[in-house]
Amino acid sequence: MGAAIKEGGLGRECRLRPARIPDDPIFVKDAVQALHLACFSNRPLSWAYNIGCGKGYFEANLKRAMRKHLPEISYAIEKPPVSKTIDQLPHSHLLDITLAREELEFAPALDLDSGIAAIVKWVKSEKRRLI
Repeated sequence: MGAAIKEGGLGRECRLRPARIPDDPIFVKDAVQALHLACFSNRPLSWAYNIGCGKGYFEANLKRAMRKHLPEISYAIEKPPVSKTIDQLPHSHLLDITLAREELEFAPALDLDSGIAAIVKWVKSEKRRLI
């Protein structure tokens, strides 16, 4: 979704494609923080961690955040793709970030609203380079 939000920040129509609804987005800042914590932890670690916001967001949440941060932009939220793999998962598709919280003391810095705000702010500050 970040690339679509970038388009909006550049003043273009954007098409948001959540992976699933509810969605638990991951922002680069949080991924880098988790990677740093995993690489430099002194404790025994698990082999893998789920990283995300730790909360599921629905289409209404996404619409609200887009209207707040890009009110002048036309956008569409497309239905998540139908996938045999995704459809076979349990009803809740949210990632359980408990292990990352407990072992790495990971805490997401961004939620949906602040993540979209950060993308829009960066795109607008870098607009001359991005066009």
